[in-house]
Amino acid sequence: MKIQAASLNYRDLLLLGDPAMTAGAGRVPLSDAAGLVAAVGKGVADWKEGDPVCIPFFRDWIGGIFRNDYMRSAFGGPNTEGVLQDYVSVPAGSLIAKPVHLSFEEAATLPCAAVTAWQALMVRGHLREGDTVLVQGTGGVALFALQFAVARGAQVIIISSSDEKLSRARKLGASELINYVRTPDWDKAVNTLTHGDGVSHVLELGGPETYPRSINSIGLVATLPRSAC
Repeated sequence: MKIQAASLNYRDLLLLGDPAMTAGAGRVPLSDAAGLVAAVGKGVADWKEGDPVCIPFFRDWIGGIFRNDYMRSAFGGPNTEGVLQDYVSVPAGSLIAKPVHLSFEEAATLPCAAVTAWQALMVRGHLREGDTVLVQGTGGVALFALQFAVARGAQVIIISSSDEKLSRARKLGASELINYVRTPDWDKAVNTLTHGDGVSHVLELGGPETYPRSINSIGLVATLPRSAC
């Protein structure tokens, strides 16, 4: 595969700051890329030279539930070289056709951030029309989640420390905006905006510092099984 575009994720910065995670100097970084099939191996029938393709974050996770062993095949991690290079050798079964309506640069943002957001909201969260989602921040995963939720017909509350980024989120379809610097008790603001009902989903990205407020933002109905709702 000849790389045409690669994207950056926060994970790449974390790995750069932790030599133990990148097996020392020399590990090729980055996990997300799109490009063209440059050559095919013997017996490959699904792809031909020149096909526009993307690669998945986990090279060996082709389908089904995730297994811990797939962690070893994550591009740009401690065990598998990344995509910041001219050419990458990838098993034919791991390639994914690039969406025709996306540029190489756009398609290169999908494997890590977009799939994470989709897995969280759609696969595990079973997001439905009319649900209410709290999205933390305006990074890659957050913005993909915002757009997926809006497309599904959900209402999105988004928090950020930047009014400029909140304004952009509004243009992408966010229903309510909270600047958490001016409103540190943003969980209370969320409950006010939802008339005390709370949200049905939280895209939790802050970790230990935000987790308690995320829990406070969830409505009672969201904690019940779907069959009980």
